[in-house]
Amino acid sequence: MRSAENSWCGHHPDQRPGHVRELSRGGLWRADRPVARSRRCRGAPGVVTRRTCGQSLVELALVAPVVILLAMAVWDGGSVLREQVVLQQAARDGARVAAAGYGQSVPSSTVADAVTASAADLPMLANTPGYLSISYADPRTVQVRLTYPHTLITPVLRQLWGGGTVVLSASATFYLPQLTPVPATIVASTPTPTATSTPTLTPTVVTCNRDLTIPPLGNNTGFFETFQLTVSSSITATWTTSEAVGGKLWLYLYAGDPFSGQPDPAPENFFPSDPVLASNSGDAGAGVSLSTSAESPGTYTVYFFERGAGMSKASTGGLGYSGGCS
Repeated sequence: MRSAENSWCGHHPDQRPGHVRELSRGGLWRADRPVARSRRCRGAPGVVTRRTCGQSLVELALVAPVVILLAMAVWDGGSVLREQVVLQQAARDGARVAAAGYGQSVPSSTVADAVTASAADLPMLANTPGYLSISYADPRTVQVRLTYPHTLITPVLRQLWGGGTVVLSASATFYLPQLTPVPATIVASTPTPTATSTPTLTPTVVTCNRDLTIPPLGNNTGFFETFQLTVSSSITATWTTSEAVGGKLWLYLYAGDPFSGQPDPAPENFFPSDPVLASNSGDAGAGVSLSTSAESPGTYTVYFFERGAGMSKASTGGLGYSGGCS
């Protein structure tokens, strides 16, 4: 049989033996704390058994590794996100400085200084080999690309990831502002009466292949050659150099003579306002070529333009067309 003490388990505290009441200024107050509680009352509220403690330890052992792994992932993931944001802003700041040359190439050291100043939170960026790449995809844009190896912080994720390094990259492209070219001075000419031309025989169509010697060109300057088509013909132009220079070789084809009144080579960063019929570019080491379909008879001009670096030696150009060899 259960003892008298155990028979009170689960009852209201007022119904347990050992509880007292006390008087307090005209009122009765109940003492909620029992004088004694039996250890044998295992079903009573508030009693923690050994079985409950063991179950909690097992649950903690199962959940703790997952919680710790999630915490490490949040820590490393936040670090990667922060450095990616810093790297992207540094790429934009570098491209902004590279575009400030108004069509002229800004020194790479100036762009690198702007990038490292913007990415002050990434002290190892400047020590990373090949972290900065500056490219001119066309005459009107510049792109800055950055790469940065981020080392994971927590050892567990470094082991799970493999090498423990995440390569971050960011790029930004800005348009190059162009200087407005100064229009050439137009001198009005007095027309001179000419005699009536005598009919002549139809000229024989001759294929012309002209070799041109292009003088040394400074940075962002060009040399132009004007020629005449007497019959409808395709036009080809080539440009090669034996000098190892940087930058790009550009070929532009214009109708008419938009360089009238300009010195040859043309002034720095000079581009006519006339529309371009065709254009192409290539690296200095590989050379560049341009070709068109049949063009109508008339006057045409080929513009040999060097962008990005000057040339100290003469280079070789070529023209090919039919009719009007001179």
